[in-house]
Amino acid sequence: MTKPRWDQTDALRRGKTASRLAAKKATVLDPFLSPGAREALLEARARLGDESAIKALGNQKTQTAAKSDAAERLEALIMAARNAVDRTDGATQEQRTAVGIGERLPTDAKRLEQVERIVKNRDILVSCGIIAPVVEAMIVGAGQLRIRMAEQGQAMDERADTTEERLDAHLTIQRLVDEISSRGRLAFTMAGDEVLAARFDRLVSTEGPTAEDEQEAGEDENPTTPTPEPTPVVTP
Repeated sequence: MTKPRWDQTDALRRGKTASRLAAKKATVLDPFLSPGAREALLEARARLGDESAIKALGNQKTQTAAKSDAAERLEALIMAARNAVDRTDGATQEQRTAVGIGERLPTDAKRLEQVERIVKNRDILVSCGIIAPVVEAMIVGAGQLRIRMAEQGQAMDERADTTEERLDAHLTIQRLVDEISSRGRLAFTMAGDEVLAARFDRLVSTEGPTAEDEQEAGEDENPTTPTPEPTPVVTP
């Protein structure tokens, strides 16, 4: 795949200015552009700057939070069961060992192992209040934790697979900035607007758009809605 001539930060800077200038001057520029060029540039910017990598990161954070919640709920249930056994008058050492009193639960694997031990010893724990609904709740909680662990692993894989997509978005931005720059220069040279022609031309210059160019480009607008040119005020 072709190597980009701008780094990602510079490509996003040029792409943002090109996108905003093209939207602002869409009434004049759109007939010169290939169909969907402005929409494609906006989408590629999102993929490079936000959508692909950040979505994957955001998804991973969401899955990590979900797994953490499941783990915390399961651990709370285990600790409540331990408390019930510990406060049962006459609880045997076998019962105390079955719920792991005094043991730490530093990992998900340890939490799942503890649930398995409680399930295995469920019959001897009934006298301590660890009745069937409690054990069933632990089994359900352990299942939910396993699902969240699997989902988190999938999200981490998705994050790792975004590199190629980011490069594709990077090259798409470069291609569309080239198109908008050259055709903007052509359109506004034809219109006799040297200032705008130069502004579009600078999108691909060595230094890129100036601070004034970026300021004049304004903010992002809906790419499907051309910004109308201001109506001249006629003084009577």
